[in-house]
Amino acid sequence: MSQFGGSNQAGGNGRKRARPTDDDDGRSRTMSCGPVLEPAEDMVGDIYVGIGADEKLWRVHIRRFGAVSPWLKRAFARAIAEQPSARHPVVKMPEDSPRHFDWVHNYIYAVSFSGLRGAPVPVINGAGSHGLPPQQPAVQPVESDSDDDVVITEVRVKVENEAKPLATLPVPEVAPIADSKPPAADNDDLQEVAADPVTPRDVMDLYILALKLEIYSLRNAAIDALHVWFHPDMQEKEKPGGARRKRARTANPNNGASPNVAVAVDDDDNSPEDYEPSKQLPFRRVPWMTDIQHVFARTPEDNPLRRFLISTAAIFLFSKRPEGKELPEEWKDVLTGTGEIGYCMLRFIANCRWVVGCKTQKGEREVLRVWPKHAFHEAAANISVE
Repeated sequence: MSQFGGSNQAGGNGRKRARPTDDDDGRSRTMSCGPVLEPAEDMVGDIYVGIGADEKLWRVHIRRFGAVSPWLKRAFARAIAEQPSARHPVVKMPEDSPRHFDWVHNYIYAVSFSGLRGAPVPVINGAGSHGLPPQQPAVQPVESDSDDDVVITEVRVKVENEAKPLATLPVPEVAPIADSKPPAADNDDLQEVAADPVTPRDVMDLYILALKLEIYSLRNAAIDALHVWFHPDMQEKEKPGGARRKRARTANPNNGASPNVAVAVDDDDNSPEDYEPSKQLPFRRVPWMTDIQHVFARTPEDNPLRRFLISTAAIFLFSKRPEGKELPEEWKDVLTGTGEIGYCMLRFIANCRWVVGCKTQKGEREVLRVWPKHAFHEAAANISVE
């Protein structure tokens, strides 16, 4: 657990620096180790991500990035101490992906200027393919063995000149440019962005990078993006005025309470009239087992992303599948090679405490429910205040 900077523990003089004027919540009172970072507001530094020909440079505002990422704050503090004459302190991240760090870069600046609600997270628009690196997402054929419901539309090409099929065609001077982007479907949370395919593995790697950089809010946002992709039927959007109607139903005019006092709302009071219908899929999506293996190799035990993927895969076992479809073939390859993932799935099922023939207290049949997003969220564990 890392802590934001404050007193100089190494010096032993007990002095404490003044809290910055923009640090209203007192997050920068203590620092666990390393030099104290005191860059100017407009001081910039260089972050090199990747290695060799793939290496890319980002020039960033040190204080803004350090305020969101404790890891980067410590890294720039060391860079300033080790490079006292450098105009721009340099931090290198050779083992990380420039593509994924670009998402982190955009997220940090969005948080810095617009807050958490305005921070963008990539939208998953394709299932990808198991066994391929995340940087090379493959287009699935229509007759794939995948149990995902992704449909690839056929592309037809009309050849004007059969003798020279690659010949350049004359273009009219005022020919309009057709909009190749398909119209967005109503109430569709999944935006198709063909120019930049984003797979679940991409967002998992974004989560892993946020885990390294200690950006808990980005980890929560990545969980949300994965939840939207694998469980679109759980994504309900509140209609305009839904909260107002809910307050009107829960308010009791006979209790004498002030209208400014918040009234607790029971979950059973959520009326379908308050929400737009969620996206329904014919069959439940399931993560590639190789993606789960990829995450297990890079995250600690009982990590929230691990728990989300395990619960999603376990629920798939009890969900409707296409006629004649067995378990994905890659499950056998992964689960016979490692017992940890299989044990975690069994532990999840055991913790659900399902009993054959058992009914709920209301006399209803036991229903398998997908856990909501917030069940996998993390608190601000990287902040410590004296």
